[in-house]
Amino acid sequence: MSQADGFYHLTINKRGGIILSLIEIDGVVDGKAIARYIQQRQNMDGGYTFCQGAESNAQDTFYAIETLDILRVRPRNVDRTIKFMRNLQHSDGGFDSVQVAYYVTAVLSRLGAEPAKPIRSFLESL
Repeated sequence: MSQADGFYHLTINKRGGIILSLIEIDGVVDGKAIARYIQQRQNMDGGYTFCQGAESNAQDTFYAIETLDILRVRPRNVDRTIKFMRNLQHSDGGFDSVQVAYYVTAVLSRLGAEPAKPIRSFLESL
């Protein structure tokens, strides 16, 4: 719905704190262009990065997958993304941080997959 300032604002805060403000300029928000931009930032390992050519990471992969979901676009190379995220889990079931654990489990859940190992002992160690 148009606001008093003449712009359209959409706030989404139900998916891990994602807040998107889509401002309609000249009546156009190009979801296809946004999806293409995100898809072009997927690396061969299946993860995503904000800057083309940089290493994939959990945070950028999380935001890429969540944004594609909001746009109702199926991610490419889902098997590779699942493998990338699972590889961020340590052999003992832990993660580098709570944030990485969140990003990994959220992406895997969104893609219909489970972590490589149970995370219960990691959570109990916090």
